[in-house]
Amino acid sequence: NLGCPTKKITRNSEGGALLLEPALCSEIFRTVVKAVSCPVTVKLRKGWDERSVTAHEIASRAEDAGIAAVTVHGRTVKQGYSGQADWKIIREIKNNLSIPVIGNGDINTPGRALEALDYSGCDGVMIGRAARGNPWIFAAASALLLGRPLPPPPTANEIVAAVLRHFKLLAELKGETTAAREMRRHSAWYIRGLPGAALARQKLIRLTTYRELESVLLAFADSLKDHGNNN
Repeated sequence: NLGCPTKKITRNSEGGALLLEPALCSEIFRTVVKAVSCPVTVKLRKGWDERSVTAHEIASRAEDAGIAAVTVHGRTVKQGYSGQADWKIIREIKNNLSIPVIGNGDINTPGRALEALDYSGCDGVMIGRAARGNPWIFAAASALLLGRPLPPPPTANEIVAAVLRHFKLLAELKGETTAAREMRRHSAWYIRGLPGAALARQKLIRLTTYRELESVLLAFADSLKDHGNNN
């Protein structure tokens, strides 16, 4: 992962900071490819900043080192998630490589996924932040790409069921205490935009157990009956 812009990562010369060292990237690529039997992929950004755009070079080095596929996010590390992703550079990299290229950045709707694929010629697109609280975006994007009717948006009951399942799976992995802490923001993402979400979030930020989450969400879903979104 050469794309992480988080300061606690980059200050250790990791993540996006590696984009400043193309030769070291090549060494890392070759070492990892040699050490494992599975395909190795690389995710990178446009560059460190607009004065250091190294994505073309590092993507080519990745291919030369035996990397199986490259994902390119169209922002620099310094941009973080501000501004707009540069899909022109993603298209250029796709045209220059023979290995699969996956485009990333601002894919926030199913329609945008299709537009990005058409424009860039990429082998796929990666959906990131838009999937937070909306795992249904993948089915919708898939339907659009296959020329099928878009599935209806999830009902309140379906959203509640998804959040509760999310908690259970996370608790199996990390334990209930950690899961509860992490689900505070995830559950808020699931219900954003719905009537009464702000009030429910005030309760969710104090979440400590699965039962508390279940109680808040069931009450929230019940409150939506008057809005016709509880089937």
